Amino acid sequence: MIELRKKVALKIAIGSVFVCSFILALMYPVISARYMGKIHFLMSPKAGANFIPPAGKEANTMIVWVGMFKDSTYGSFKMAMVGYETYHGDDQHWEYHWFTDNLRAGEVYGYVSKKAYPSWEGIPLYFEYDVTLARININTSEHQLNATIIVKGTTLFTAEFRADTTTPIESYIEPSQVSHELYLSVDARRPLLSAKVTGLEVGAFSGGVFVYIDTELCDSSLLP
Repeated sequence: MIELRKKVALKIAIGSVFVCSFILALMYPVISARYMGKIHFLMSPKAGANFIPPAGKEANTMIVWVGMFKDSTYGSFKMAMVGYETYHGDDQHWEYHWFTDNLRAGEVYGYVSKKAYPSWEGIPLYFEYDVTLARININTSEHQLNATIIVKGTTLFTAEFRADTTTPIESYIEPSQVSHELYLSVDARRPLLSAKVTGLEVGAFSGGVFVYIDTELCDSSLLP
């Protein structure tokens, strides 16, 4: 039994070392940004789940997303998003509804997200969004994120995300449609094992990602 405990502890320690290595590697661009005049955002963790859109909603996929911004040019804050993405030939349409407890930071992040995707796969992208002030309560463990989004004193929705720990952590560079000189996002992630949303009508869960840390750098030319 003692030997088994030692093996379990060793596995946990090794896993923590890998996570910390990712964190140190991904922190570097954010630290460097302070000396390059870039706008920076550091999230840890964040999660996004895809769902079949509810009946009557014309979209290919529905997204529920939550992120903790541990550091940024605008300080620390929290954000959540409910989005709908449509892909029909020349009709590329994204509709994002952002929620944040820091309106200035949220407005900038929403705007930069739009500017980073002027097109998708060579087709012009119609990207509409709005930003709403909200209270966002987040509880996290190493592989889980739970959030409650409250607007004007009323709970709008809750979301629970759990990472699939049977898969390895992978680094990922976001394929934005502008050069990496203007916008760069690098993260360490795993697929989601499960996601649950209450308060919103959603279809079947169809996948997603659990991001342990994400660093984003934006050129000031992308700002509103």
